[in-house]
Amino acid sequence: MWSWPYPSTDDPKDIEAARKVYFGFENDIDNWGWNVSWFLDPVVLGEYPKRGIRKI
Repeated sequence: MWSWPYPSTDDPKDIEAARKVYFGFENDIDNWGWNVSWFLDPVVLGEYPKRGIRKI
């Protein structure tokens, strides 16, 4: 079962790992349905994230 990527601890490495999963494009394109940046960047910033577009 999938859950939101929260850091396991307050360690900066855990926080960065959770940030990459939550906002990044490290996963396969099939798993982008929940990606915050992919859906909100076009609404808030007016364009899709460049990292995501390069991966398509």
